[in-house]
Amino acid sequence: MKHLVIAIDGLAGSGKSTTGQVLARHLGLKTLDTGATYRAITAAVLNADIDPHDEDAVAALAARVHLEVDNQVSVDGHDVSDQLRSEAVNHAVSVVAANARVRSILVNWQRAWVESHGGGIVEGRDIGTVVFPDADLKLYLTADLEARGARRPEEGEASVERRDHLDSNRQVSPLKQADDAMVIDTTQRTVQETVDEALRALAASAKSEKIAAPGRGIHFEPDLHSSGFYRFCRALVYSFMWVLFRPKVTGPGRVPLTGPAIIAPVHRSAVDFGFSIFLTKRKVFFMAKDQIWKYKLLGKLLIVLGAFPVHRESADRSALDHAESVLQAGGVLVMFPEGTRQFGPEVTSIMEGATFLAARTDAVVVPVGIDGSETAWPKGQKLPRPHRVVLYAGEALSPPERTAKGRVSRSALRVMTESLRQSLQVSLEQASASARATK
Repeated sequence: MKHLVIAIDGLAGSGKSTTGQVLARHLGLKTLDTGATYRAITAAVLNADIDPHDEDAVAALAARVHLEVDNQVSVDGHDVSDQLRSEAVNHAVSVVAANARVRSILVNWQRAWVESHGGGIVEGRDIGTVVFPDADLKLYLTADLEARGARRPEEGEASVERRDHLDSNRQVSPLKQADDAMVIDTTQRTVQETVDEALRALAASAKSEKIAAPGRGIHFEPDLHSSGFYRFCRALVYSFMWVLFRPKVTGPGRVPLTGPAIIAPVHRSAVDFGFSIFLTKRKVFFMAKDQIWKYKLLGKLLIVLGAFPVHRESADRSALDHAESVLQAGGVLVMFPEGTRQFGPEVTSIMEGATFLAARTDAVVVPVGIDGSETAWPKGQKLPRPHRVVLYAGEALSPPERTAKGRVSRSALRVMTESLRQSLQVSLEQASASARATK
């Protein structure tokens, strides 16, 4: 496998999900609870009034529905997150999970999820034995029944023991320890102790080079205070940018004076992030490629200046957590919705990162078109050259509305993402028109 994959199997209530989430933050990976996929299908089966024992009908439903597992779990766009731990689903999920055709469908879905996310930490019942038999690290977590029952008070010991028995004795993909798995009894261990043991095992393995990304695991806490050193460095950058590019800022958009905000520019040049300081006097935070952190002193300097590392070759959960922490603290984050540098006058597609963070933190998003930076510092040229740059700040977009349950639906995220893409397109066109008018 070209991506880092960690498989976590074990008994119900042994700490798989919690361990996976903490381990993911250390490694900059995303987590997948495969149990949630079986529970989602079970909820859909019950909602459709299908008998969980009707194998043909259950498999047909699993084959035709669209499943999403992200900040919420949805089936065909309907959020089923609140049903996953219901008594009805607890009682029926082992029956659905024993359906061979359902397992085949979901195993393929789980493998595709890991591929699309550039690796991940996957937890469940058959991950190390069936789903990812070649995982880079396999953990098998256990704990005594009393401890596991206490961790699942909504189920209790009897239900936990029943599910373990059913899952261990089913014909297809039973709950079983992989021969090469590291067994960890979590009864008396803290989560961090379990994670530390897993990290030591991974570092000692032959495949540990997959996590050798500079900057990964750094300590980052957003400091919204502009220190004297920060102001001095900002003034230097401002002067450099002004002499070379004479930035002109137009448009109705404004970065608010307080509260969380995302500056979302188009991305045409390596120098684009620097123009954010012409849009606000507030301290700005931004992601920088983790390769810079190979140079420790430079990495420490960038942290002081508001940067944090992102591993661009895979889905970097730690970078997303850092970005969220900036906004939760009420800061300003610079984030390129297009991801990597693009070329030309079209904004064809963007990522959901900015709208996802806006939904999580109630941040406003300011779309920014930039004209001239691609000419000033095109890809492949070692140094920038003097050239006038025009910025157009579009109207700020408000975060998507929440449901009565306090969540943001996937459909609302998609709508806002498309609105942001359209606003970026208009802002880019307006910046180009303003640049032509000033020539």
